[in-house]
Formats: sequence, structure tokens, C-alpha cells
Amino acid sequence: MTPRPLGTSWRAWAGIGASAGLLLLASIHRFAVGTLAGSLMAEFGATAVHLGVLASLYFYLYGAMQVPAGILADTLGPRRTLVASGVCLAVGAAVSASASDLGTAYVGRVLVGLGAAPIFVNSLRLLASWFDPARFATLLGLINGSGSVGNFLAGAPLAAAADSVGWRGAFTGIAALTVVVTAVAWILVRDRPAGDRHATPAESRLTLADVRAIAGNAEIWKALVIKAGLDSGLFLFFAVWAVPYLGHVYGLSRAAASTYVSVSVVGFALGAPLLGLVSDRVFMSRRIPLLLGSLAFALLWIVVLVPPRGSWGPALMGVITFAMGFAASSLLLTLSVARDNARPHTAGIATAFVNAGGFLSAAVFQVVGSAIMDLYWTGEMAAGVRVYPMAAFQAAFAACLVAAAVSVVVSFRLRERHGASAARPAFRGFR
Repeated sequence: MTPRPLGTSWRAWAGIGASAGLLLLASIHRFAVGTLAGSLMAEFGATAVHLGVLASLYFYLYGAMQVPAGILADTLGPRRTLVASGVCLAVGAAVSASASDLGTAYVGRVLVGLGAAPIFVNSLRLLASWFDPARFATLLGLINGSGSVGNFLAGAPLAAAADSVGWRGAFTGIAALTVVVTAVAWILVRDRPAGDRHATPAESRLTLADVRAIAGNAEIWKALVIKAGLDSGLFLFFAVWAVPYLGHVYGLSRAAASTYVSVSVVGFALGAPLLGLVSDRVFMSRRIPLLLGSLAFALLWIVVLVPPRGSWGPALMGVITFAMGFAASSLLLTLSVARDNARPHTAGIATAFVNAGGFLSAAVFQVVGSAIMDLYWTGEMAAGVRVYPMAAFQAAFAACLVAAAVSVVVSFRLRERHGASAARPAFRGFR
């Protein structure tokens, strides 16, 4: 009997659909703290640092678990790992919904971070096991797209839900949906097609020498620094302080201010594939689009520091937040830089190293940036929430500008290793 071609089974699509659903739900949590900042600060009497720590716990766990997530995919398998992730996500959302104090909210956020971390890596393992390699890039785009949808839903839609049923009701609804999707994953997901004992071809074993080679590769470290500089500002602003800031500057409601977060997600989602295409087909370079993206992101921070006023101010800020998301999407090219500078059998650990470094840096920056804001607090309160002056936001966002500027400098000094770049020597002036 001739085996069915990879990717034609309903089981293959059901498994990918379930994993994409979990990724969507996990991605909602990434920006949720920023969208619900006012409610959370009022509920728990939180300072800026408290809010920064709450947001950062997701990123700490997500970054720290990237390499272990790959190990879980190899040992437990995607099905059991995804189900365990779903259980963690659901319990974390439920704990967050019922939290009566900040400590309990922290516990819920830790569980959410633990649950979110392995989902993307294990989704990739399912793709490799169930689909032909020729379709991998297209399906990877679909998986990424589900994460982008989740990020989008964490903006205006989550704010609308919180306004309707309260922030606790919103988290309870997310927990219930996660239980349903996790059950679907348990029923439908299989690690590999029946009869296939080895989902992927055997690869060379990773040795200590390989790890040392990655840790000693200057270009991989440059990629990490570039990603850290862009991730730090991106997630301090959009995952924590964008909604309070826009409310302060323009007097916008939570629902209206959170729309700008969703707009930035659209910019990121459109920029990622376009800049990837430009990198591969136009410039045939990683460095040039990284340099341009980092430079644009840095320049946009200057506008955020001195926001446009007048009747056109909010509309112009919408354009700016879209452009910030678009420019920041260049950070994904750092993962390509890591892969380009690693041996084939170490590409996975190299990209995980850069990705983890970016998220961990963002987590630290969320706390540091929020601490800067607390330094500028004048003691003003409104409805039980600390009111921060414009100077507090400007000081924190100035740090974002500095981080982006570091990414620009390091991008400029990046050595080109992209395979196709040698065929286009016309851009030597950027070296």
C-alpha cells in the first residue's frame, strides 16, 4: 500500500490547527498587561515597577524556556508538550482572573509564561513531521499568522471585552477557550504519521565544541544584541505603557488607546514577510534591512518622545505606531543571521540562543523602564491609580531610543554571511 503523501491527511491539518489555536491564545497574554494596565494598577494598588514585573514574567519564562522547549519536543513529543502547555495556560489565566493580590497575579503570570513558551517550537516540530519540506515556509507563515492574530486581539478587542465583562471576566473567558482548544489538541494531535518512527532525518549530535562555537561567534552575539535592542523598546511600549501613555497624551479611553496596539501588530505582521522578501530577493543581505529597520525604529522614538499635537495628533500617532511595528519586524532577521552563521546541525540552538536573549532582555527592560517611571512620580493619584507626568514617560522612552540606537550601531558593524549576498557586491559601501 502506497503511503499517503505528507500533508494530505486531515490529521495533519487538525494537529496544526490545534497548535495554532494554542499559539493564538498564548499571544493574547503577551500584550494583555499593557491593555489592562489601569484596571490592574487600581485593583492591586500597583506601582509602575509592579506592573513592569507582572508584564516581564511572561518574557522571562518565554526566553528561558526556548531551549528546554526544544528538548521537550524531542523527548515528550509535541502532543504531550502542547497539552501540558495548554493546561498551564488555562490554569494561569484562571489564577489571574481570581487573583486577590499582586502575589497571586504573579503566580498566574508565571504559569502563563510557562505554558506559552513551548508552543511555537512544538508547532514547528509538527510541521516537520506531517508536511513536505517544500511547504514548510508557507505553513510557517500560517503559524506565525495565528500568533499575530492573538497579538491583535490583545489590543482593542481585549479592551472591549474588559469594558463589557470586566478584566476578570475577560481572563476567565480566555481560560475557558484554552481548555477547549487543549482538549481538541489532546484528541486530534499526533506526534507523527502512523508507522513513521522517525519524524525527521537523523541529525549530527550537538557537542560541547558546537556549543562553544556558537557562544564564541561574534556575529551571533551581534544578532542577539540587535534583537535585544529592538525587543526591549517594542515590548516596554506596546506590552506595558502604550495604553496609559496614549491616554495621558490624548485623553483616550482604554478601548481607543488599545487600538494603537492593534495597529502596531498589523504593521509588524505586514513588515515581517515583506522585509524577509526584501532581504532574500532585493538586497540579498541581512545587514542592510536590519540597519534600515533599526534606524527607522530609532527615529520613530524621537517622535514618540515629542508626540504630535492638535486635531491631527491621534491620527498621526496611528501612522507612527503602525510604522514602529513595521520597522521593528526587521528584528526577525536576526534569527536568520544566527542560522547563517551556524553549522546546519547547530542552527536550531543558535536561533534559540538569539531568540531567548531578545526576550530576556525585554523582560529586564520592562522592569528597568518602569522603575525609571516611578522615579518621576509626583504622588498624584486618580481613582486609586498612580498618575505619571509626561516627564516620566519621556525618561523611560528615552531609554528605548538608546536601545534602538545600539541596534543601529551593531547592525552597521554586522558582517554579511547570507549565502546570496556574495552575488551582489554593489553594497560594499555599507561595510
